[in-house]
Amino acid sequence: MYHIQRYIEICDDKGNITKLEPFKDGSHIIYINGEFEDISTDIGKIVHDLKCVNPDEMLCDELRKPALYLKQTEGGFKEVEAIYKDNVQRIIDESKDKWFEQGREEGKKAGILEIVRNLLKLGLSFDKIAEATKLELEEIEAMALTMA
Repeated sequence: MYHIQRYIEICDDKGNITKLEPFKDGSHIIYINGEFEDISTDIGKIVHDLKCVNPDEMLCDELRKPALYLKQTEGGFKEVEAIYKDNVQRIIDESKDKWFEQGREEGKKAGILEIVRNLLKLGLSFDKIAEATKLELEEIEAMALTMA
């Protein structure tokens, strides 16, 4: 078990750390090594239970009782199903928005690049194309080189 304390680094004018002050935000972080399985200790029992697929094999009542309910009763199945559906739907919605936005950006960029190609073919100056498309002059020059 690892107890984590956050600190504020107090530095001198050269940036060297001269002192560590505890960061008094009220949080206390504990990391537990998931490989620790000494079931003669309370922590070992909890680690064991968190790895159990079958609630009947759990050692701590505080974890076994809710696990039995969620995994082995109709009411528990419905709760888990609702949570699962809500989370899956949320992930789909968030991803969909991101994908649509990414697609819009890629489509917009592809459209601008096609316009630049057409303007280059018409012989318009790099400066005028940059002004019209809001692209950097260097981008247009690079595109002209790839077309040559």
